[in-house]
Order: sequence, then structure tokens, then C-alpha cells
Amino acid sequence: SNRQLQHDFVALSYIQYKGANNQWRLSDENLLHQLNEGDAIVLWVTEGNDPTPVQTTGGWLPQE
Repeated sequence: SNRQLQHDFVALSYIQYKGANNQWRLSDENLLHQLNEGDAIVLWVTEGNDPTPVQTTGGWLPQE
């Protein structure tokens, strides 16, 4: 209360992918069509049901 929070990113959607044999590829056409210029995307890898990130990456999508 009475505080203003500032964030670089806010999650508007969350999708979980589980890869077979510890491999995966992001090729969800529905997801890719929902992204717009100036949007950002973040990906993180976890082990099993432990939500602690093992590896993360993210960034802004290019604007034309």
C-alpha cells in the first residue's frame, strides 16, 4: 500500500513445454503469431517439478 512498483517486464501469458529426452524446440505457431513488434519473450529451464531456474534467457523482439 502507498508504494509504486516498477518492473521491466510483466508476464501476460505463461506456457509450459515439456521436452522428450531432455530436448525441446519452440515451434508453437499459435504462440509465434501472438507476438508483436516490441513485445518481449523470456524462457527458463527447470528440473522436474522444482521451479528454481537452471538457465534463463529473454529479450525484446525487434521492431521494424
